[in-house]
Amino acid sequence: KSDFEVAPLYLKAVHRIRALLAVYFFALLFEPIQGHTLTHGKGPSKVLITDLTRVQRRLLNLLGPPIKNYGH
Repeated sequence: KSDFEVAPLYLKAVHRIRALLAVYFFALLFEPIQGHTLTHGKGPSKVLITDLTRVQRRLLNLLGPPIKNYGH
């Protein structure tokens, strides 16, 4: 169970309701992903991102964005 802080949405079209539920479903699949940016003084920042699970990688492949862009 999770809470999402979003503005209220009033959708009448069934296809829009289904699309919103799909977005919530995808968000839950990616929920355990964490990203942290480490900075030290004026040096370059280092970004640390958790590894994708097999399911998350498959989902990204199906959705289309290149996995090499993950975390950037």
